Amino acid sequence: MSGEVFKFYESEFGPLTPYIAEEIGYIIKDVNEELALEALKTAVLANKRTIKYAAAIARNWKSQNIKTLNDLQAHEKERGRNGKHQNTYEAPKQYDDGVNF
Repeated sequence: MSGEVFKFYESEFGPLTPYIAEEIGYIIKDVNEELALEALKTAVLANKRTIKYAAAIARNWKSQNIKTLNDLQAHEKERGRNGKHQNTYEAPKQYDDGVNF
């Protein structure tokens, strides 16, 4: 799955540098691949596309003993968010309208 985390970073944040790859590795080590990907998605939804923001989200979840997506959904529900952000991210659509830029 870690390949998915790196692909998501490249598609939503930008080029994957050695530094960024190392930072993503630390995030995965701190939480897990599933939550690392969710932290990146959460950063995108907040329009805060930096690795530091995503890492802070993951650290926050770790400090709250959130270990799985189910834990995160339960936590968000308790906070009154109903886990809405879980299903709100959609990958950008590719259009082929014949116009080249």
